[in-house]
Amino acid sequence: MPVIFLVLTFNRGGDYRSEVVLWETTAAHSPDKARVHYELGRAYLQQEKVDPAEKELARVLELDPKNIPARIMLGKINIERENYSSALESYLALIRQNIKTPAVKFNTGLCYLEMGQAGQALPYLEEAVDKQPGSAYGHFILGRAYHQSRRLNDALKQFRTSVQINPDDPKTHYHMGQVFWDLKSYFFADASFQKAYQLDPQYVDALNNLISSSMLFKQYDQAITYLNRLLEINPDDPNARQLLTAAQRLRDRPAPKVPARPEQFH
Repeated sequence: MPVIFLVLTFNRGGDYRSEVVLWETTAAHSPDKARVHYELGRAYLQQEKVDPAEKELARVLELDPKNIPARIMLGKINIERENYSSALESYLALIRQNIKTPAVKFNTGLCYLEMGQAGQALPYLEEAVDKQPGSAYGHFILGRAYHQSRRLNDALKQFRTSVQINPDDPKTHYHMGQVFWDLKSYFFADASFQKAYQLDPQYVDALNNLISSSMLFKQYDQAITYLNRLLEINPDDPNARQLLTAAQRLRDRPAPKVPARPEQFH
């Protein structure tokens, strides 16, 4: 699931279970106080209790339809559930209220992107990233939007910026490899896929692309190594078994005989 650009400003630490009990008790005594339901919903989220959190935040909006933090958090919940259309409704409602913070703009663009509407996403993402240029994740998502829009050089620029900020994110290296592949820069694509796999040895998509590049380069021993690793992760993958057989046959195929040059017969 996507990581949300918005970071909730709750840093007090402590025992979240005690906080939930506190706000549950308060809500029982003050059922019509929007702030109480908001704090209870936030406390539930700290414990990753999404369903009760959503219920409390919905109650907040019943009591206070213009409550901005509750609407932002509901959008966050819907993004985590990959319910992008509902999340988008929340963020567009905020924008109509003239709430145009980088987080709101970014998450609006993220929803459009995940719904396959990269063109709609770009203006929101560009504005958000321009205002918060230090976010590796922001550049990563903007790079994905450029890639979907076939603006390959712009995508590459964003992914490079992202890995400069956070060089240890395997997904960014993987997506950068995808752009290189589309640019037919297969050597650089392979290097990016290798980096993604190095950072996350369970990264199946990176492994699949390393198999493809190894076969392209006729590096059959390397392809076999990657295929065996893929089968360790997913022993029931029929495509991997078929490819393994093909790679082994190609590796073991006798080299074609080179015709003798005419001077060899004299």
